[in-house]
Amino acid sequence: MNASARLFVLAGLLGAVTVSPFLRAESGDVQGSRDYPGLPRIPGFVISDYTEDNPASFDFPVAHPTSLDADNVDTVRVRGHRYVIRYEYPGDSPPSLLQTQQFYEKLATRQGFEVVKSGAIHDVTETFHLDRKGHELWVYLDPAITINMLTIVEGKGEVVPQVPSAPPPPPPPPLSSPVPPDVIAPPETVLPAPAPPPPPLPESKPEPAQIGPAAAPPPMPASKTEPEPAVTDESLYSTLEHKGRVVLPVAFLPGQPDLEADSAPLILTVITMLQKHPGLRLEIDGFTDSTGDPRRNQRLSERRAEAVRALLVEGHIEQSRLDAVGLGGDQPVADNDTPEGRAKNRRIELALLKDTPPPLAPAPVVATEKPVAEPPASKPTPLPASTTDETPSYHRTAPNGVNYYPQ
Repeated sequence: MNASARLFVLAGLLGAVTVSPFLRAESGDVQGSRDYPGLPRIPGFVISDYTEDNPASFDFPVAHPTSLDADNVDTVRVRGHRYVIRYEYPGDSPPSLLQTQQFYEKLATRQGFEVVKSGAIHDVTETFHLDRKGHELWVYLDPAITINMLTIVEGKGEVVPQVPSAPPPPPPPPLSSPVPPDVIAPPETVLPAPAPPPPPLPESKPEPAQIGPAAAPPPMPASKTEPEPAVTDESLYSTLEHKGRVVLPVAFLPGQPDLEADSAPLILTVITMLQKHPGLRLEIDGFTDSTGDPRRNQRLSERRAEAVRALLVEGHIEQSRLDAVGLGGDQPVADNDTPEGRAKNRRIELALLKDTPPPLAPAPVVATEKPVAEPPASKPTPLPASTTDETPSYHRTAPNGVNYYPQ
């Protein structure tokens, strides 16, 4: 289907909505991005990422979960032309999650969409579905405070079959079948049979002398690697205090600036550290590996650093205390030729801002000579008696009761 035919189909799907918004782009949007027709952005947002691929698939949640069971969500897999639009709010007063949900709900219902999955307390995402004249359009909204994601697929959906859980294994059979007590016969006294004599030990033959080199000893078992210590707010702050920089081991989706769900506890740890130390100001540095286009890596590192900063701001940390910097893939810490090395190079580092007063360094320890121990004080000994006939005179009251001071 060429571009003009596809735009005609979109116009049929959206009724009276013109296709001109599809070609609209605003200042601050990434190059080649645009709003989807009939689904404009919330005022103030800019497009920070835009991807379009065909064919592609996406699993849309279609259940209406309650606040008590937000995980009970069915999905519909839709395959077709997919658009992924990432909006980011650069201002200081972004709309709330509820305002974002209400904006897109009203926008979708006016176009004839059906809300097949509404936001819940534990899952704020929403799904909209439109079916006109055999053409289907699916929209998935993943809202946040400063970042909103729209995933749109033009195609027909199929329900994803749920894999039933394996039934529990049957209990093991009993070791012996039970016998009624009245059937059990009284035991008979049976003398044990005499034990057979032990077999004779084989004669030991001397082993032939080894001519070749001695066999190598068996390899020692590999020692188990100790698990890495857990990252806490105190360990992060201690490393920042002594080194001025620390690696935050968060993980991102491949090629995307969005964090994986397992990294959420680390973000909460950083928020706790910043709350305990209100004078701390950080620079969030994003890094990538060296594979791919350097310009794209530079932009991806910036977006990942900005995503971490946005999550910290959502945790009520002042934005003035945080800077986000993308450094691309020019500063590796491991070999980019191995998957393990590239994984280490894709990282986020927290660094003290240059204008943050450095922590006081511990006072240097000056080596001093060991003092010589003085001998213990002893009582003075009295003077020996004079050998002459003269009798010397002494003070009547002298220190320590010893008369050795002449008058």
